[in-house]
Amino acid sequence: MDRENATPRELDQAVHGADIHDEGRPAPAGADDAVESDRDGELAHDAEDFAHEAAKPRIIGYTGGRVEADTNRFFVSKVYLLKEHRGRGLIASVVRFYERLCRERGLDAMYLTVNKGNEMAIRAYKKHGFEIIDAVETDIGEGFVMNDYIMEKKLK
Repeated sequence: MDRENATPRELDQAVHGADIHDEGRPAPAGADDAVESDRDGELAHDAEDFAHEAAKPRIIGYTGGRVEADTNRFFVSKVYLLKEHRGRGLIASVVRFYERLCRERGLDAMYLTVNKGNEMAIRAYKKHGFEIIDAVETDIGEGFVMNDYIMEKKLK
C-alpha cells in the first residue's frame, strides 16, 4: 500500500467516485457540503492520507484530521476504507501514520470518534492502543443522530 498527499481532485475521487464513505449509513443532508468544507479546511492544512492498493492503481481509502492546540492532541476526523478492504489490517498503517505525525509535532495524544455499532472498528482501534474515554450523541440534523464513542491513544 502506498500513501500520498491528496489533491482536491483526488479527494473528490475518493469521496464520490470510489464511494468510500461509510456505506452502512445514509448520508445526511449537507454531507457533500461537509466534504467540500473539509477539502478547503482541515484536510488541506493538517493531514491527509490516501491508501492505494499496490496491485491496482485505485484509491481504496482516505483519512484526515487536525491538530487541536488547546488540548495538545490530534483529532482523527476521518478514516474511510472501501468495504472490501475493511478487516484486512490496514488500520495499522493509518495509526502508524498519525503516531509519527503526532510525535513530530510534540502532541500528547490522538483521538477519534467511532459509531458505537461499528464493532470491527472499535476492536481494531483497541488493538492499536486506543481506549474509550467517553460516549456522545450528536444531533446532525435531518433526523440523524450520531451515537459515538470517543477513543483516545496517549503517546507520551
